[in-house]
Amino acid sequence: MHAAPLERDLTLRAPSLRVRHLHKCFTLGTGSAKHSVPALRGVDFDIEGAGFFAVMGASGSGKSTLLHLLAGLDRVDAGEIEVQGSRVDQMTESELTLYRRRDIGIVFQQFNLLSAMTALENVLLPSALDNAPQPAMRARAVGLLEGFGLGARMQHRPDALSGGEQQRVAIARAMLFSPPILFADEPTGSLDSEHGQRLAQLLRTLAHEQRALVLMVTHEASIAMHCEKVFVLRDGRLAGSFTTEGLDAGELALRAQELGRPAQ
Repeated sequence: MHAAPLERDLTLRAPSLRVRHLHKCFTLGTGSAKHSVPALRGVDFDIEGAGFFAVMGASGSGKSTLLHLLAGLDRVDAGEIEVQGSRVDQMTESELTLYRRRDIGIVFQQFNLLSAMTALENVLLPSALDNAPQPAMRARAVGLLEGFGLGARMQHRPDALSGGEQQRVAIARAMLFSPPILFADEPTGSLDSEHGQRLAQLLRTLAHEQRALVLMVTHEASIAMHCEKVFVLRDGRLAGSFTTEGLDAGELALRAQELGRPAQ
């Protein structure tokens, strides 16, 4: 499967992501039982250039919280998030809405497709919300779906599609505006192993053919194997990172476990 030709000018500067001293806490309970639980405790990292990257860590390490903050779905308590030179943490709500619609793509474990719409209509939805020229957007959506092997499924609604097909529709929707950065939160979590592998391969192809930065949260070493570099979170902090070159899935899992192990 190959994506449709990218409309974004690939001569523009490479995608970039910069995170500094990121903190996030959540308040749980009510009344006298109310208490604050830290999710991120000062995360710092940089990614420069296109590629496929993974964030791993134990449950509760802050993986999804980090991705949601990067995608502007939640607000930081402290710290800086800079995407393509723009400070996401300083954006207004209206600026965040446009940022999520035009500047990045977001894919979740649950496909979040509208059941009453066809695959093509689901992909086109962001352009309708943005009042974008529909003939051009329709051509882009059709090209994406055909590139993802869904040319014969465009008029099917989600309940007539397999899980893997639904996730490909969701990715096509996320890529409609040709964003330089795609965030994926456990995108293979609802798929069987075979379709999960295919989806990971598709994300890697997107990163390289379309020169995009794809950052994926996953707990599966066999999925992270498709990435070039893995960042490991432990108790809300960045415990370290490593490249996947030369590692098999077992070695990758061991490396991630060692970094993610609580300090003694």
